[in-house]
Order: sequence, then C-alpha cells, then structure tokens
Amino acid sequence: NKVFFFGNYQGTRFNAPGSETLSVAPESWRRGDLSSVTTTIRDPRTGAAFAGNQIPVGRISPIASSILNNTSLYPLPNRNVAGVTGNFVGERLQEIRAHQGDVRVDWNASTKDNIFARLSIAEYDDVTSKRAIPLLMGSSQDAPFRNLAFNWNRIFGPSVVNELLLGYNQIGIVNHTLDWAGLGNANATFGIAGGQPIPGLSSIGFAPNVLTAIGAGASDSDTLDKHYQINEKLTWLKGRHSMKFGGQLIHYVQQRFYAGNNGLLGIFGYGGAGFTGFAFSDFLLDQVFTKGRGSQTDAWTHLHNRVALFVQDDFKVIPALTLNLGMRWAYTQPIVEKDNRQSNFDLRTGAQIFPDDSSREGRALYQAYTKGFEPRLGFAWHPGERWVLRGGYGITQYMEGTGANLRLPLNPPFFFESQVDWAGPTGPSGTISTGFEGLQALDR
Repeated sequence: NKVFFFGNYQGTRFNAPGSETLSVAPESWRRGDLSSVTTTIRDPRTGAAFAGNQIPVGRISPIASSILNNTSLYPLPNRNVAGVTGNFVGERLQEIRAHQGDVRVDWNASTKDNIFARLSIAEYDDVTSKRAIPLLMGSSQDAPFRNLAFNWNRIFGPSVVNELLLGYNQIGIVNHTLDWAGLGNANATFGIAGGQPIPGLSSIGFAPNVLTAIGAGASDSDTLDKHYQINEKLTWLKGRHSMKFGGQLIHYVQQRFYAGNNGLLGIFGYGGAGFTGFAFSDFLLDQVFTKGRGSQTDAWTHLHNRVALFVQDDFKVIPALTLNLGMRWAYTQPIVEKDNRQSNFDLRTGAQIFPDDSSREGRALYQAYTKGFEPRLGFAWHPGERWVLRGGYGITQYMEGTGANLRLPLNPPFFFESQVDWAGPTGPSGTISTGFEGLQALDR
C-alpha cells in the first residue's frame, strides 16, 4: 500500500457538417440596376440622383466587376426571399479534435512522507474547413496544454507539517485565418494593389449589413504562456494557535503575437459615410469610407516573477470564537521584453521612451510597486448549538499586467496598426484600387 497509480484518456471527434445563410448581391445589382432599392442612389461626383437608381455599367469599378462577375467564387442567390436578406444557403464544415490524458502517481514513502506527481497533456484543434462560398475565409484554432505538478508532504512531528509544491503550466492558443478554397493572393487576382502576407482576400464590408461581408481581416494571434511555480507552506500547531507560514514564487514567460483588430489582410469598408446613400452602390463606384490593416511582426516575449510571503494564525480565543489573523505580501516584478522590444510614454512630457539596460525598471519602462501588503481578518462565532456567524475582510491586488493586447510591445515602432477614414458624403473618398497605400497609424 505504498504506491498508487492513476491514468486516464479522453478524446473527442466532432464533425459538424451543416449550412450557413448569407446575403449576396442579386444579378440586377451586379450590373448597376438598383431600382429595387428604396433609397435614392446619388452620383458622388455631382450629388444628383441616378435616374431610376440605375448606375451606368461603365461607371462600375473594375475590381467590383471582377468580384461580382466571378460566380464560381461569389455565386448568385439560390433562395427566393423577399429582398436580399438570407438569399443564399451553402455548406459549412467544422471539425473539432480534442485529446486529453493524465497520469498520477502517489507514493507513501514513509510514515512521515507522502509524495505525488501528476502529468496532464491536452491537444485541441478546431477547424472550419469549408464555408458557404469561397470568398468567405475559414479558421483554425490550436490549443495545446501541458501541466506538471509535484507535491511533497513531510511530517516533522505531532505539531509541525510542511508542504512543498512544484508546478509547470503551459497553455498555447493559436488562431489562424484559413484559405480553405485555395484563393491564393486574391487581392491581386481582383486588381487590388499591394502584396499580402497570407493567402486569402481582404475583408470587404457593407455598412449597414445589408449584404454579408466577404474576405477576412485575419486578426490572427499566437499565444504561448509558460508558468514555473514553487509553493512552500509550514503548519505549526501550538496550544490554541494554528499557524501557517509560507511563500510562493512564479516565473512567467509570456509569448504573444497579435495581428491587430484590422488584421493581416486588412479591411475595406463601404457605406458608413454615405457617398451614394447606399453601401452596395458605394462599392460599385469604389467609394471607400474606411480601410486599415494590422501588422505581421515577430512574437514578443514578456518575462517577470511574482513573489509572495504570508503568515496566518487561526486563534481559538474561546471554544465558541475563533479569529483568523493573517498578512500576505505580494510583489510583481516589473515586466520586461526579452529583446527590449517595447516602448512607453512619459505622462509628464509626452515623450516616447525606450528600454535601457541600466536596471530592471529601465528595461520595463515603469517603476516597481513594493507595498503589496494584503491583510486577512476573519472570525467564526458559535453562539449556540444551531448557529454559526462568520465574517471576513481582505485586500487583494492584481498587478500581473493588463490584457495581452494592451502590453507595451504593441506600441510603435514594434507594432503598427493603421487605418484611414473618409467623412463623406460630399468630401473625397478612399479607393480599394490602391490597396493599403497611404495608411496612417491609428494614433495619428
């Protein structure tokens, strides 16, 4: 009865073939006949209404024509509905594969020593491998997980017990845009200038959402978090006191890539400024009201330690009253980037500042906080056989940093996300033909 072994595995294979409903441009709209639209379509050059809401074919953008006339990639409606909403149904396929396993060993090494070790491994893959039309992008998400734990309990005597815990945790989440139909460099295929970092088509959207947007911005991301942890706790029973002393050390290695909200492929938006009065006619006449793109950069890596010490005493004042008195001190080391690829701004002068190797704070670009005292106070009062009254008070700090997309490596020049908006309806518009030429940083 000294060694116990446990193991398990569970797997999931989930295939979800189905359909999705879209709103695509009808044949008449594709040749400029918007007579079915109740909104008056105006010529952005003159401000005058197009007669009968008919846009001359010769005025239609070559890029719009190239997309709309390719019915193998952007098919015609296949459902009879009132209007255009939900006029197309196509196949969609999602596949999920998940595998998880655990192994644990418990060892009663002696009457005073108890040890256990556990290893957990998991893999998760979620792929949307087919969409209703080829101009809608698929997606994939991979999420590998690793966890290793070691625990040793040692009894030093009838009133003293020690517990040591060692741990390692790794979580990865990788999100990619998937060119499931093999479009390749579709921007170039349709005449949109400039290159593209990944296959597919940039997002082309219509506001308000009368029609389903095509393409994708591709806000891809790649996150890998690693935590190395040591916990130590000593319990000492002395008279009416049950005292605990201990500490914790966690080393963080946080790797992250994020393409930005506008994504690797970028976005083109029509309709928001009302150049013609209708989003799809803005598209036909190439009256872009917004466009932008994110960044493809190397993943950044943040490094820091978190340290905590604590003492607690559960003091039985009288048989009916126990006080819980404790204090924890926690310190989060200033976060640095592995290769100093981050920047900050001096709030007093507005100047941009960059890391230097003079000190930890010089690399982190902010000062450490060392006053992380966290008192813990509580009581349990047993006034009668059927009553227990409990209360407590505590302070907890959260100094581990902001969200992953608000960290200092996302400041320029290490990360650049761009966007330009045009006001309309009488002012100049943007154009899709030049691609993402002339974009400006979002903070300009």
